[in-house]
Formats: sequence, structure tokens, C-alpha cells
Amino acid sequence: MHWQGLVSRMTSAHIRGKAHTIEETADLFWKEADYGYVWERLQEMTVMCKPQREGDSSLSCVKHTRYCRATNIYMDFANLDSDNNSNRYAELEMFSSLPFRPIHDDKCDIVLDKPTYLMKLDAGVNMYHHFCDYINLYASQHINGSFSQDVNIIMWDTLLSAMKSESRLEVRRVDYNWKKMSFPEQLKVTQNSDLLIGMHGAGLTHSLFLPDWGVLFELYNCEDPRCYKDLARLRGVKYYTWEKQEKITQTEKGSHPSVGEHAKFVNYGFDPAEFMRIVQNAADYIQGHPQFVAKQNKMNGSGDRHTEL
Repeated sequence: MHWQGLVSRMTSAHIRGKAHTIEETADLFWKEADYGYVWERLQEMTVMCKPQREGDSSLSCVKHTRYCRATNIYMDFANLDSDNNSNRYAELEMFSSLPFRPIHDDKCDIVLDKPTYLMKLDAGVNMYHHFCDYINLYASQHINGSFSQDVNIIMWDTLLSAMKSESRLEVRRVDYNWKKMSFPEQLKVTQNSDLLIGMHGAGLTHSLFLPDWGVLFELYNCEDPRCYKDLARLRGVKYYTWEKQEKITQTEKGSHPSVGEHAKFVNYGFDPAEFMRIVQNAADYIQGHPQFVAKQNKMNGSGDRHTEL
């Protein structure tokens, strides 16, 4: 996290939301997106089950059971009905005291004797949600104070043509498909890109791997304005999205078997001139970024721009 850079760039004109001063904004960022979040969870830790003698169970949790730490916990999956018990917190509501000592009385089929993380996954549908799981695990390791590895755990043709007319840009269309491109290869492409452009979707999670001067251009946020804007903000890269609704065409109403009509299930068309206006703004930002300028000077003063889609 580029903390000093964030603070030095802020002025009162940029402050909005829950904070009203630069100091409050910095404090809010520390609590919600930095190690202040870990510190607050540690202050919330409460003992739920205290062992009376060696070998007894113990359980400590923070508020809302966001994180719990336990030893000698007995889990009985004999009558597990996971299909009908997937709601939040349901996993802990059936825990109770036992009339026996599971390990001592040989009640366990399997005993896990090294640190083990039990995670409720955010969702398994795409890369964005898997990163939520990663962040939860990373925060848990900080709270736990351990980092041991010994643990169980249609638009494109028109828009591309418009971009290729701009001499500053070197354009590449990329399909982040794990079957065609390994994850290390995907990271290499992203890390060597200055500007990442794409529709609202999990692929924009790659903005986490852009260089410090990078820009994320979410072509259209599909009525979910905070998702990838927040992700870009947490990474510290510039964010742009479509601004003029009247310059978007919609070919049909979005339809999904489960959720019905929704903006995320629509084919869109975008005005090329408006698209290029935003791209030009992004290119100007990148070329004016001090770290980009320093990199270009180091490369014999080349002013070329390298942009990959």
C-alpha cells in the first residue's frame, strides 16, 4: 500500500463520504483497508469457551464471528445437511459443550494435529470472489500471528480500431482464460501493461497487478458502481468508467434464469468518440505520472506508451 502517496495527493476537494477531513480520511483508510482492520479485530477478541484442564476445547471469536480461533474442536458430520444450511453463521450455531473428551475417549475418525484454516468461501464463481477469500485468509494470518506454510488449506472490433488510430498506444486484446493462458502468464501481461480496459467482470481483478502508474478503465459498471472502483482505490491505481449514459446503446433487455432482468446480462454498444476521449484522459494521466516518467527516462527517454487490453 502506497500510504504516503495516497495522503499527499488528497485535497479537501477530493474528500467525500463518511470522512470530512484529510486526517479522518487517512484514519478511515487505515481502519478499513490497512492493518488498522486487523488491530480492531484483535481488540474484539472474546473467549467463548475456556478450557478447564489440558486437552479441553477452547474457542475465541471477534464480533459477528468474522474470525475465530479454536483448539480441540469436535466436528460431527454424520448428519450434515449442507444443502439446506448454507446461511451465514449457520456453521457455528450448533456448537455446544460435550459430555466426553473427543480425543481422550477416542471418538474421532480423523485428528488434525497441525494448524488448519476453516474458511467459508465468498463464492466460487469467479476470480474476484476468490480474491475475497485470499484477503480473508491473509487477514486471518495476521490476526493469528502465524505465516507457516505447513498448514492445510461485439464491441471490441470498433473500439480496438479506434485505439489503434492513436499513435501513443500499443494495443493488445487479451483473453484471460486459464485454459489458454497460465496464471503466471496472465500476471506477466498485466504487470507489463499501463492501461487495463474491460467490461464489469472478474477479469478486472487484474487491476491489483498493474504498475503504480496504471489505470483501470471499467468500460461500463453495469449499475454496480463501487465494486471495481473500490478495488482500484485499494490498489492505488487510477480508475475511469463510462460517464455519458446517452452514448451507450443497448441491444436487448438483460435476462438471467435466476435473477431476471439485470444490467449485467446485456449486450452494449459504445460511442467510439466518447470511448477515445476517456482513453486519451487515461493516457495523459499515465504519461504525466512521476513513476512512469522516471521509467521512461531510464529507458533512454522513450515516450512510447504500452497499453494492453
